[in-house]
Amino acid sequence: MTAKQMFAQKGYEQTTNDENAVMYKKKSKDRYTEKRIVFKKKGKEFMVEWEECFTGAYADSVDLEELKAIIKQAEELNWL
Repeated sequence: MTAKQMFAQKGYEQTTNDENAVMYKKKSKDRYTEKRIVFKKKGKEFMVEWEECFTGAYADSVDLEELKAIIKQAEELNWL
């Protein structure tokens, strides 16, 4: 299973995949918040953030299945 498929199972949509980054987004049911997992290709780093429509973005936690998908994406990017 690919990282994209693993993220899709958790409700994420891949919104970016270019020379700079790979990004997955998952909107909340109320559509006012979203969780983003971004892989920055040049720095070989990723960030997980939760954004609320009116108050800004914050660091967020990941569950075990999200961590597995993050590791799979890092493998697919040849980071590991």
